[in-house]
Amino acid sequence: MTDDTATTEISSKESWQQDNQQRAPATASATADGPEVSFKTLKLHPGMFLQTQLLYGNAPKSEAQFMAAIHGKCVMLIPRSESGIQSNMCAGEEYIISGFTGQYDFSFISQVVHVVETSLTHVVVSYPHTINAKMVRRAIRIKTSLPALAIQKNNKSHADVTVIDLSIAGAMIASPIAMGAVGDILHLKLSVQVENKAALLALNAAICHARPFDDGKGYRIGLSFQALEKDDKLILHYLTSSTTAEEEIMLAGSR
Repeated sequence: MTDDTATTEISSKESWQQDNQQRAPATASATADGPEVSFKTLKLHPGMFLQTQLLYGNAPKSEAQFMAAIHGKCVMLIPRSESGIQSNMCAGEEYIISGFTGQYDFSFISQVVHVVETSLTHVVVSYPHTINAKMVRRAIRIKTSLPALAIQKNNKSHADVTVIDLSIAGAMIASPIAMGAVGDILHLKLSVQVENKAALLALNAAICHARPFDDGKGYRIGLSFQALEKDDKLILHYLTSSTTAEEEIMLAGSR
């Protein structure tokens, strides 16, 4: 991935600051410095795994799956354990709920409102109006396996590479050879599918970092796109916004 991390510090809510003086150390990670965003900003998908931890005391962390949310009212979770689905959350308890969306590392405090014991036990917790979050990536990255041609500036060298992840801001490529030093510019050419039609991307990108694979066969190279054309931006935005984290961008054919 490219070095496009960004964090912004803001003050936590006053109530959190006051309570933190009385909470156990386990709570500290949930109130780490970071921007406050709305719950809707996270764009959680049903089935996404979250971590839950009882607010007070040194309670162990457990897993839960996000089920749904009613804006401004409640969030529904499915608590889980290694042995299967279980309900170990009780009405009235407060929990630190945390997770990672691919763009935000987030946490919030919520109270269990109701536990619904059915064939699929789920827990209703209070709706958080603000979330303590750290933006880890400015742009969501999508896993890919796209053949591409990487050309060094001034055509000094070129290589057939594979784009292994992609965003509107940059990409990661797997290359059989080193393609230059940090800061060097590459020209990246690849073909993708846009609404079932082949589209050619010709992108200038700066090398942000490069390291050999563990088996010594080739290099993993992080790129940051530079001075993108409008059409290329639109294509990248289409690809990353229409593809979920569980899907891969399909090949469009040979270059």
